[in-house]
Amino acid sequence: MVSPAQVFIISHPGADAHLLQELLNATPGTCIRGANAGALYSLSRIAANLRAAQRFTHIGEPPGSPWYGAQMIDDQAFLQQALQGFHDHVLAPPTGARLIGFAETRHLMAEAQLFEYLDFLRESYPSALLVLNSRDPGDAPEAAAITRATASFASYAAQHPGSSLILRHADFIGDEQGLRPLFDRLGLPFDAPAIRKVLARENPGIDAPPQPAAPGTVQNGVLIGREGWLFLWGGSNDVQRYFTDPGYFTDRQVSDWVGLLERRRQRLAAIGATYRHLTVPDKIAVLPDHLGLALPHPDHHPVRQLAARLDAGLNIDILDDLRAEAQRQPVFYRTDTHWTSAGCQIAYRRICESLGVTPRSFPDPGHKGRVMAMDLGNKLTPEVQEDARFLPVLRHARRVADNAMVRYNESEGFRLGKPRFVGCHIRLQNDADHAVPQSVVIFGDSFSEFRPHLLTAMLAETFREVHFVWSTSLDHDFIARIRPDIVITEIAERFVNKLPGDDFRVPLD
Repeated sequence: MVSPAQVFIISHPGADAHLLQELLNATPGTCIRGANAGALYSLSRIAANLRAAQRFTHIGEPPGSPWYGAQMIDDQAFLQQALQGFHDHVLAPPTGARLIGFAETRHLMAEAQLFEYLDFLRESYPSALLVLNSRDPGDAPEAAAITRATASFASYAAQHPGSSLILRHADFIGDEQGLRPLFDRLGLPFDAPAIRKVLARENPGIDAPPQPAAPGTVQNGVLIGREGWLFLWGGSNDVQRYFTDPGYFTDRQVSDWVGLLERRRQRLAAIGATYRHLTVPDKIAVLPDHLGLALPHPDHHPVRQLAARLDAGLNIDILDDLRAEAQRQPVFYRTDTHWTSAGCQIAYRRICESLGVTPRSFPDPGHKGRVMAMDLGNKLTPEVQEDARFLPVLRHARRVADNAMVRYNESEGFRLGKPRFVGCHIRLQNDADHAVPQSVVIFGDSFSEFRPHLLTAMLAETFREVHFVWSTSLDHDFIARIRPDIVITEIAERFVNKLPGDDFRVPLD
């Protein structure tokens, strides 16, 4: 029989611990009881007193001693039986409960006393999560005590991050997302609408429908466009300046890029490799009519400038093709910076055409999508979701090698929300009769990817061998070892403001 996990909500008065209790109890298999008049705290004090009594065992034998029988005290046996009794007769979880605990609203004690109690909980329930729930003291009569106790909560959580979680009433009473860390730590499903409905009883304003932002407004670096379209506007790359500031991407930078790409072509030709370069146009460039505002310099961005200076045999310009296809179907996700499978296939077909290779067809089987917040939608409050569909294209190719960074991402990086990208490397092999008997190395980013649904996968379904390296810079030593027939570089337009150094080293293991 699997023992249930435990969570103890230690709260300040007025921090709505009862809401946390109710919300957790809404999940099947969860039983969080209310206050128990400090029974477990009292037990912690009894246990401490019994431990202290051990100091007198040496004088406890004479029948007339004040500590007669002290040597017979078995504090651990007492504690284990008492904890079992607390479980059976106070928590009294129903059969099949997978998560149990209680919520108490009374902890304004001195720091040393609080820490001793919390240590008792950790030692008695090693796998338990201690939820330390505080509130803004405001003008409450016990404001000074709440302020002091809040600092104690923070101090304890900093010392014991693996078993503690800080919640602040102000963070969740007006926004259900403030409770997501609690549900994530406990492995419980996060039903945002249901949580919002419960919170609305204490804060009716939370349920007021948000007023949609007017097209053309910017929130947290995201431009709100027409009909729900979102665009990356600010951020570290300040992408909007390509279209609003004629001095942002200069003639000198254009010349530097032209020189870099020409040098790459010459160096790769010297080892017998064909070279192609693709700059993926930014979503702003492809869908200007969806912005909700006029661009001062709509054709001054890097894709247009590079296309004007480079021959089509080197530079693959897909901007007009993407714009035309966008009239028929989405080539970008509505709430994300990345292209859809349809947009990616535009680039794939143009690459194949440039290389004299017949592109393969990747029909859409019509699989159901998944409602999710993507990289632009999750920057907004409340977050904006869309029904996103991803088209896996790998049928004949298989991955035969990857490096530690890819394995980390797939085992825990994505799950923890801490993926690492630059340096990822995979090798795919295609033994099908239709595979073009050539090898390809593609240096790219999230528009190519190592997962089975974007440009790398499409190329792997076409050629005998494909290597993908997540980098904007080349590793010429790596290329010399592989000796590919074809080298492709792909870069998102927003990254073009930084010229690659071609001094990268692919991490292999």
